[in-house]
Amino acid sequence: MKMIFWLIFLWPLLIGILIMIDVASNLWMTKALFASVPFLSASLSSIIALVAEVLPLLADRISVYLNKVDVEVLSSIREKAIVIGHGEQFYESPKILEKGLPFIVKNRTRRAVVVSHIVLGVTTLNIPLNFRTKSGSSPIEYEEEYTLNKWVVVQSDSSQILQAPWKKVTNAMKKAEEIARQTERRPKFFIGIYDPFPNRKFWSKEINHRALFSEFASLEWMKKHPEWGKE
Repeated sequence: MKMIFWLIFLWPLLIGILIMIDVASNLWMTKALFASVPFLSASLSSIIALVAEVLPLLADRISVYLNKVDVEVLSSIREKAIVIGHGEQFYESPKILEKGLPFIVKNRTRRAVVVSHIVLGVTTLNIPLNFRTKSGSSPIEYEEEYTLNKWVVVQSDSSQILQAPWKKVTNAMKKAEEIARQTERRPKFFIGIYDPFPNRKFWSKEINHRALFSEFASLEWMKKHPEWGKE
Protein backbone atom coordinates (compact mmCIF):
# COMPACT_ATOMS: atom_id res chain seq x y z
CA MET A 1 0.00 0.00 0.00
CA LYS A 2 2.91 2.35 0.68
CA MET A 3 4.32 1.63 -2.78
CA ILE A 4 0.95 2.38 -4.37
CA PHE A 5 0.69 5.63 -2.40
CA TRP A 6 4.15 6.81 -3.47
CA LEU A 7 3.46 5.78 -7.07
CA ILE A 8 0.29 7.90 -7.14
CA PHE A 9 2.04 10.76 -5.36
CA LEU A 10 5.08 10.78 -7.68
CA TRP A 11 3.25 9.92 -10.91
CA PRO A 12 2.92 13.58 -12.17
CA LEU A 13 6.62 14.16 -11.49
CA LEU A 14 7.56 10.94 -13.31
CA ILE A 15 5.44 11.88 -16.35
CA GLY A 16 7.01 15.37 -16.39
CA ILE A 17 10.52 13.89 -16.36
CA LEU A 18 9.65 11.48 -19.21
CA ILE A 19 8.23 14.36 -21.31
CA MET A 20 11.39 16.42 -20.74
CA ILE A 21 13.59 13.46 -21.73
CA ASP A 22 11.44 12.86 -24.82
CA VAL A 23 11.66 16.51 -25.93
CA ALA A 24 15.41 16.67 -25.25
CA SER A 25 15.96 13.49 -27.31
CA ASN A 26 14.02 14.85 -30.32
CA LEU A 27 10.91 12.75 -29.49
CA TRP A 28 12.89 9.51 -29.48
CA MET A 29 10.48 7.78 -27.05
CA THR A 30 7.39 8.91 -28.98
CA LYS A 31 8.84 7.59 -32.26
CA ALA A 32 9.80 4.30 -30.60
CA LEU A 33 6.27 3.94 -29.21
CA PHE A 34 4.61 4.48 -32.58
CA ALA A 35 7.11 2.14 -34.22
CA SER A 36 6.06 -0.61 -31.79
CA VAL A 37 2.31 -0.25 -32.53
CA PRO A 38 2.32 -2.77 -35.45
CA PHE A 39 4.10 -5.28 -33.22
CA LEU A 40 1.58 -4.70 -30.43
CA SER A 41 -1.39 -5.18 -32.75
CA ALA A 42 0.07 -8.44 -34.09
CA SER A 43 0.67 -9.69 -30.54
CA LEU A 44 -2.66 -8.48 -29.14
CA SER A 45 -4.14 -11.97 -28.72
CA SER A 46 -1.05 -13.18 -26.83
CA ILE A 47 -1.10 -10.11 -24.58
CA ILE A 48 -4.81 -10.63 -23.80
CA ALA A 49 -4.18 -14.30 -22.99
CA LEU A 50 -1.29 -13.37 -20.68
CA VAL A 51 -3.36 -10.71 -18.88
CA ALA A 52 -6.27 -13.15 -18.54
CA GLU A 53 -3.92 -15.65 -16.88
CA VAL A 54 -2.08 -13.21 -14.59
CA LEU A 55 -5.05 -11.03 -13.56
CA PRO A 56 -6.85 -13.70 -11.44
CA LEU A 57 -3.60 -14.43 -9.57
CA LEU A 58 -3.09 -10.72 -8.94
CA ALA A 59 -6.70 -10.30 -7.81
CA ASP A 60 -6.29 -13.25 -5.45
CA ARG A 61 -3.18 -11.72 -3.85
CA ILE A 62 -4.94 -8.37 -3.43
CA SER A 63 -7.93 -10.16 -1.90
CA VAL A 64 -5.64 -11.93 0.60
CA TYR A 65 -4.13 -8.58 1.57
CA LEU A 66 -7.46 -6.78 1.95
CA ASN A 67 -9.20 -9.65 3.75
CA LYS A 68 -7.02 -10.61 6.67
CA VAL A 69 -6.72 -10.55 10.44
CA ASP A 70 -4.40 -7.89 11.88
CA VAL A 71 -2.86 -8.13 15.36
CA GLU A 72 -1.53 -4.73 16.47
CA VAL A 73 0.40 -3.71 19.58
CA LEU A 74 1.22 -0.32 21.10
CA SER A 75 3.23 1.89 18.77
CA SER A 76 5.88 2.53 21.43
CA ILE A 77 6.99 -1.12 21.43
CA ARG A 78 6.58 -1.90 17.73
CA GLU A 79 9.62 -2.34 15.51
CA LYS A 80 9.48 0.40 12.88
CA ALA A 81 11.78 2.03 10.38
CA ILE A 82 13.03 5.55 10.92
CA VAL A 83 10.98 7.92 8.77
CA ILE A 84 12.05 11.53 8.28
CA GLY A 85 9.53 13.88 9.87
CA HIS A 86 7.94 11.26 12.11
CA GLY A 87 8.98 11.14 15.76
CA GLU A 88 8.69 8.27 18.19
CA GLN A 89 5.36 7.78 19.94
CA PHE A 90 5.21 6.83 23.61
CA TYR A 91 2.40 5.18 25.54
CA GLU A 92 1.94 6.54 29.06
CA SER A 93 -0.99 4.84 30.79
CA PRO A 94 -0.01 2.56 33.70
CA LYS A 95 -3.66 1.91 34.60
CA ILE A 96 -4.31 0.26 31.24
CA LEU A 97 -1.10 -1.78 31.46
CA GLU A 98 -1.87 -3.15 34.93
CA LYS A 99 -4.22 -5.85 33.62
CA GLY A 100 -1.73 -7.04 31.02
CA LEU A 101 -0.24 -6.13 27.66
CA PRO A 102 -3.10 -4.77 25.50
CA PHE A 103 -3.31 -5.48 21.79
CA ILE A 104 -6.05 -5.17 19.21
CA VAL A 105 -7.37 -7.82 16.83
CA LYS A 106 -8.84 -6.40 13.61
CA ASN A 107 -10.91 -8.83 11.57
CA ARG A 108 -11.13 -7.83 7.91
CA THR A 109 -12.21 -11.24 6.68
CA ARG A 110 -15.73 -12.33 5.72
CA ARG A 111 -16.09 -14.71 8.67
CA ALA A 112 -15.92 -14.47 12.44
CA VAL A 113 -12.58 -15.15 14.12
CA VAL A 114 -12.61 -17.14 17.37
CA VAL A 115 -9.71 -16.56 19.76
CA SER A 116 -9.05 -19.43 22.16
CA HIS A 117 -5.37 -18.78 22.91
CA ILE A 118 -2.97 -15.85 23.07
CA VAL A 119 0.49 -16.84 21.83
CA LEU A 120 3.86 -15.16 22.33
CA GLY A 121 6.49 -16.29 19.85
CA VAL A 122 10.26 -15.90 19.51
CA THR A 123 12.42 -16.68 16.49
CA THR A 124 15.81 -15.77 15.02
CA LEU A 125 14.93 -16.90 11.49
CA ASN A 126 14.17 -14.59 8.56
CA ILE A 127 11.23 -16.63 7.34
CA PRO A 128 7.54 -15.58 7.04
CA LEU A 129 5.64 -16.73 10.12
CA ASN A 130 2.88 -18.42 8.09
CA PHE A 131 5.44 -20.74 6.42
CA ARG A 132 5.14 -24.40 7.39
CA THR A 133 7.13 -27.45 6.40
CA LYS A 134 5.51 -30.73 5.37
CA SER A 135 5.95 -31.96 8.94
CA GLY A 136 4.05 -28.92 10.26
CA SER A 137 7.06 -27.08 11.73
CA SER A 138 6.93 -23.27 11.73
CA PRO A 139 9.70 -20.63 12.00
CA ILE A 140 8.73 -19.92 15.63
CA GLU A 141 11.44 -21.42 17.85
CA TYR A 142 9.70 -20.78 21.19
CA GLU A 143 6.05 -20.25 22.10
CA GLU A 144 4.42 -19.15 25.34
CA GLU A 145 0.68 -19.88 25.30
CA TYR A 146 -2.14 -18.49 27.40
CA THR A 147 -5.55 -20.17 27.26
CA LEU A 148 -8.45 -17.74 27.54
CA ASN A 149 -11.03 -18.56 30.22
CA LYS A 150 -13.71 -17.57 27.74
CA TRP A 151 -13.23 -17.66 23.99
CA VAL A 152 -13.49 -14.28 22.27
CA VAL A 153 -15.40 -13.92 19.00
CA VAL A 154 -14.31 -11.10 16.68
CA GLN A 155 -17.02 -10.59 14.09
CA SER A 156 -16.31 -9.74 10.45
CA ASP A 157 -15.26 -6.10 9.87
CA SER A 158 -14.89 -5.46 13.60
CA SER A 159 -12.15 -5.35 16.21
CA GLN A 160 -11.55 -6.44 19.79
CA ILE A 161 -8.99 -5.47 22.45
CA LEU A 162 -7.35 -8.36 24.30
CA GLN A 163 -4.72 -8.43 27.04
CA ALA A 164 -1.85 -10.85 27.46
CA PRO A 165 -0.91 -11.58 31.12
CA TRP A 166 2.39 -10.03 32.12
CA LYS A 167 3.63 -13.33 33.56
CA LYS A 168 3.41 -14.96 30.13
CA VAL A 169 4.88 -11.89 28.42
CA THR A 170 7.89 -11.70 30.76
CA ASN A 171 8.50 -15.46 30.38
CA ALA A 172 8.68 -15.01 26.61
CA MET A 173 10.90 -11.92 26.89
CA LYS A 174 13.36 -13.78 29.14
CA LYS A 175 13.40 -16.65 26.66
CA ALA A 176 14.15 -14.20 23.84
CA GLU A 177 17.20 -12.95 25.71
CA GLU A 178 18.27 -16.51 26.47
CA ILE A 179 18.03 -17.46 22.78
CA ALA A 180 20.02 -14.31 21.89
CA ARG A 181 22.86 -15.36 24.24
CA GLN A 182 22.87 -18.95 22.98
CA THR A 183 22.72 -18.23 19.25
CA GLU A 184 24.38 -14.77 19.19
CA ARG A 185 21.61 -13.68 16.82
CA ARG A 186 18.98 -10.99 17.27
CA PRO A 187 15.68 -12.55 18.39
CA LYS A 188 12.37 -11.47 16.91
CA PHE A 189 9.41 -11.22 19.27
CA PHE A 190 5.74 -11.51 18.21
CA ILE A 191 2.31 -11.73 19.78
CA GLY A 192 -0.43 -13.72 18.12
CA ILE A 193 -3.82 -15.35 18.48
CA TYR A 194 -4.98 -18.90 17.75
CA ASP A 195 -8.28 -19.70 16.04
CA PRO A 196 -9.06 -23.43 16.53
CA PHE A 197 -11.68 -23.64 13.78
CA PRO A 198 -9.34 -23.12 10.81
CA ASN A 199 -6.45 -24.28 13.07
CA ARG A 200 -4.52 -21.12 12.31
CA LYS A 201 -2.42 -18.53 14.13
CA PHE A 202 -2.39 -14.82 13.30
CA TRP A 203 0.74 -12.88 14.25
CA SER A 204 1.57 -9.23 14.87
CA LYS A 205 4.46 -7.37 13.30
CA GLU A 206 7.77 -7.65 15.11
CA ILE A 207 7.75 -6.26 18.66
CA ASN A 208 10.74 -4.55 20.24
CA HIS A 209 10.81 -6.77 23.32
CA ARG A 210 13.43 -4.61 25.06
CA ALA A 211 11.21 -1.54 24.73
CA LEU A 212 8.37 -3.73 25.99
CA PHE A 213 10.46 -4.76 29.00
CA SER A 214 11.09 -1.07 29.68
CA GLU A 215 7.32 -0.47 29.71
CA PHE A 216 6.91 -3.37 32.15
CA ALA A 217 9.73 -2.10 34.42
CA SER A 218 8.14 1.36 34.45
CA LEU A 219 4.80 -0.19 35.41
CA GLU A 220 6.39 -2.19 38.25
CA TRP A 221 8.09 0.98 39.54
CA MET A 222 4.74 2.82 39.50
CA LYS A 223 3.17 0.02 41.54
CA LYS A 224 5.90 0.36 44.18
CA HIS A 225 5.57 4.18 44.25
CA PRO A 226 1.79 4.82 43.97
CA GLU A 227 2.11 8.35 45.36
CA TRP A 228 4.55 9.50 42.67
CA GLY A 229 3.18 12.25 40.44
CA LYS A 230 -0.08 12.76 42.38
CA GLU A 231 1.01 16.15 43.70
